[in-house]
Amino acid sequence: GGVQHRSLTDMDWGALLATGSMDGSVCLHDPRDLRKFAAVFNTHTPGHTQVRCNRLNTALVASAHMGTVYVWDLRGGRKPLAT
Repeated sequence: GGVQHRSLTDMDWGALLATGSMDGSVCLHDPRDLRKFAAVFNTHTPGHTQVRCNRLNTALVASAHMGTVYVWDLRGGRKPLAT
């Protein structure tokens, strides 16, 4: 189902709703079907996670508690393009 198991720490709207969680997960939600995630990414760093969608292209950016920044291409792939 579409449930993050720790407190949400941030959210941002792009084409989809992106949420960051205390467990280091970054989830994309399609507002047309909130029963499941559109995609799930992981920073592998528990703690406060911030997320930003780029409205001009398909990039999703997340920063984790330890200062690492992750960039994903939303067209495919679960591994970040850059850290």
